[in-house]
Amino acid sequence: MLAGGCVWLLGPILGIGLHLVHVTIGHALYGQTVAKYFLRIRVQRVDGTKLGPIRSLLRTFSALWFPFYVVLLGFAVQGVPGLMGLADNLDPTQLDTLRQFGVGIVLGNAIPALFWFAGLGLAAFHPQKRALHDLLVGTLVVYRLDGVARRP
Repeated sequence: MLAGGCVWLLGPILGIGLHLVHVTIGHALYGQTVAKYFLRIRVQRVDGTKLGPIRSLLRTFSALWFPFYVVLLGFAVQGVPGLMGLADNLDPTQLDTLRQFGVGIVLGNAIPALFWFAGLGLAAFHPQKRALHDLLVGTLVVYRLDGVARRP
């Protein structure tokens, strides 16, 4: 919801950029974003220390690789002015174009999308509830349900 508010207020490029900075710096320094603070969870290294900027940046990109891929593909197909025009002034003909583009992305990239969802869904079955991006960069989500940090 915070990312959506940033995009709505600042536009897509600046809003998404600000949100990515918030996520990366929040995880690097505090192990939390604003949302994680209210959900009483934080991200840390497996040994309990803070992520630091490099590991946090790697975690952000490894968790969001598919959305980045879709946006870059959209820029390649429509160009920046085309995508920004669709995002700023949507009329019925452009909505149909955007819908067709979205369906094409989904159908044309079903295998990468399945890998991305499987990487996130791994947390449901992993003994420590770690998604693929957490395993890749050596991080762990810690839950603070009663004020005491608990590992899953």
